[in-house]
Amino acid sequence: RAGEGNRVLSFDEAVRYEVKNGDIYTKDPGTGEESCVVRNGHVARADIRCGKLWYICEYQVPNTSQVKTTIYRAEPDGASSEEIYTTSAHLPADGFQMTSEWMYFLSNGTLFRRYLEDDHIEYMAQDVEFYFAWEDTAYIMKDRTLECVSEGEVYSGTEAGFRIERTDTGFALLNMFGEEALESGSGEVQAGDRLYSLEDSVIT
Repeated sequence: RAGEGNRVLSFDEAVRYEVKNGDIYTKDPGTGEESCVVRNGHVARADIRCGKLWYICEYQVPNTSQVKTTIYRAEPDGASSEEIYTTSAHLPADGFQMTSEWMYFLSNGTLFRRYLEDDHIEYMAQDVEFYFAWEDTAYIMKDRTLECVSEGEVYSGTEAGFRIERTDTGFALLNMFGEEALESGSGEVQAGDRLYSLEDSVIT
């Protein structure tokens, strides 16, 4: 899927950034000369925020149908790239935006954010049409009305639902990040009008 949906990005109102064939290129506004700043082959989305280049890569797990998603942060010239977060599934990051501390993203019209330093996830708002994130505040458009929200509720998993995946040991209940629904692996999870009982993350 790398290279799909190429997106042109601006930085300092001059240099243009573009994702092409899984890599990130810049184009000099004066000469039109193009340079590759990130040669990865798996870049799906990218953004320039807070003086940093952020990009999401999607990797096919060998001999499986699974995809691993990884977020990187680098200098605007692609240097000093560092891995920020990895999930064992496609990251549902429609319209993702990065700030210095948070990763914001939409999932089925629901706005979430994830703290970059740990696994803390917050549920921000529902029925969001568009939004713009600046540091710890998200400006959202709902029903043609502009609102802002700076504090969210701790994400429990039920706000965006779960998915069921068949494994060698049975049917596992996973959250939207493709992670186990319960960190402990065993217990009960309420999802809508259903109550799932789990043992070692497998539905019993």
